[in-house]
Amino acid sequence: MLLKIFEKHSIEDPTGEPWLIGINFVRSWLSLMDLEEASMAEISELTKSVMENSRKYLSRAWHDTELGVWGWCKVIGHSELIPDSLRSMFSKKNE
Repeated sequence: MLLKIFEKHSIEDPTGEPWLIGINFVRSWLSLMDLEEASMAEISELTKSVMENSRKYLSRAWHDTELGVWGWCKVIGHSELIPDSLRSMFSKKNE
């Protein structure tokens, strides 16, 4: 779904950097999800990238992508990567 959103915006605004970067980011994330076990270095790089892009581009698509990455981190057992300010959003009481 996120890939389609970035692709749609890219078609509407072909020179829009946030959308082109978003397409590449989501594809990288999907590749990591397809791995049986992603390395901590790969996961850390992905989380660093999503935080930087979400803050740089300030769009709903990037915000949703960031939340998706944090949810994925929780699912794969890396809740420690979720920023403290967002960790309560992913706590057991909010499941």
